[in-house]
Amino acid sequence: ARVVYSWHSNDPADADSAMYHTQTQRGAVSLNLLGGQRELPPDPSDLQSFTVAVNNVNIPADDTTYWCAATQLPLEVQEQERYITRFSPRITDNDFELVHHMLIFICDLDETDVGRQGICFSGGLGDRIDECTSSQLIGAWAVGGEDFVYPENVAFPIGGPGSQRHLVIEMHYDNPDLRNDIVDSSGIEFFYTSGRREHDAGIMNVGHFVQNIMVIPPNAANYTIIGQCSPECTSEYLPNEGIKVFANILHTHLVGTGLTLQRIRQNQQCDMTEELRPIDKNLQYDFDYQQFTYFSEEITVLPGDTLLLNCFYTTTGERDGVTLGGLATTDEMCLSFLVYYPRTGLTVCQSTPILEAFGPFVTNFVPENVSLLSDGSTGGIRNALNQLEWTNDQVQGLEQTLVNGPLATFCVGDNGFSSQEMNSHPDIQCGYQAPDPCNPSNTPVDCCDRGGAPTLAANVLFVVTLFAVACVLF
Repeated sequence: ARVVYSWHSNDPADADSAMYHTQTQRGAVSLNLLGGQRELPPDPSDLQSFTVAVNNVNIPADDTTYWCAATQLPLEVQEQERYITRFSPRITDNDFELVHHMLIFICDLDETDVGRQGICFSGGLGDRIDECTSSQLIGAWAVGGEDFVYPENVAFPIGGPGSQRHLVIEMHYDNPDLRNDIVDSSGIEFFYTSGRREHDAGIMNVGHFVQNIMVIPPNAANYTIIGQCSPECTSEYLPNEGIKVFANILHTHLVGTGLTLQRIRQNQQCDMTEELRPIDKNLQYDFDYQQFTYFSEEITVLPGDTLLLNCFYTTTGERDGVTLGGLATTDEMCLSFLVYYPRTGLTVCQSTPILEAFGPFVTNFVPENVSLLSDGSTGGIRNALNQLEWTNDQVQGLEQTLVNGPLATFCVGDNGFSSQEMNSHPDIQCGYQAPDPCNPSNTPVDCCDRGGAPTLAANVLFVVTLFAVACVLF
């Protein structure tokens, strides 16, 4: 929620004597009013730290720069396993406006890679450093975020003999004013202890693969993109008892307005596909407040479960042309980063439409003189799509074609890369029913007793959420 506040140094004697707060004693801030915050546990007594950062980067005068730097764990951590209990952003003074996000990965590199830095994915740093950005994520920060602190019984294990010991920081600079006078050394500081905790944590990236065939038209309101973590991936990597998700961060860019991370499971009792309570949901997404949400109750994900990340976008009045998936802030993403235990080998679990998915849209809505995907470059796709008028029928036609069309799912982990093609996202036969906050005794009807029901649309879930807020506030 976006909260507007103001104050005055002197308390009013009564309601009629309140004085003007002045222009300097007011402001606005984003807050999670319905959960998301928690009382943080104390730091261990033997806490030590190391920082992973870029080194005196002259930020290029480009609107978007992805900068990578390679380093290694401290010698002490390489020799003896340690346990991360907290990580904190360390942003160079006056650079907050340009630092959009930071991701830290652990992997194996060559010793000659240590100390190298430069533009990511350009070929200049070599394949090893670029490929490390698909490895195990150990820390993340995005604009508006704060420290992340693990629960008292959970820590992220790192280091020790024979383990991965190299680190790569991926830094996204957002520089719309094309400034060339900023030098940056930002990074993330990791705090660790020598004492192992009850559970080893992991971080998993789920959602829609970042690529240029993720298409969001202009004149679109609450336009839906879906990314899937497939049951094949969860079956391959998750233990029989499943994992416990205790925190998450959702991520889109400027035209993202909301996200819901659904959890789908096959109900064996009555043999139907059931939607369980969502893992995370934010239908009032604020690009400038990308903070980890801590859950009041751990959420179990079992092998064979499907995770669907629904991302909603509004471009009406915001964009004249299409918006594509990509790395720039003006491009879009649809991602979620789950923090869980016990740690598994799964690091990335995503999906993307296959080119054949566009077939029905091309047949029904694209003039014969427009060749939609003949040029697969980002510029070619954008130019072709911008030749369309983008009527309401075309917007809805593309949305439904891609939501219901064939896709490729893939996972990246200890077992390497694996992928599958599917005809569509799962058909949810029994949608989630949220408890009635005004009548706690009125429990939702079990799926098997309902006999199945269509899944709740995002706007219905939004109405339920507003109803819950109304009950709390009034």
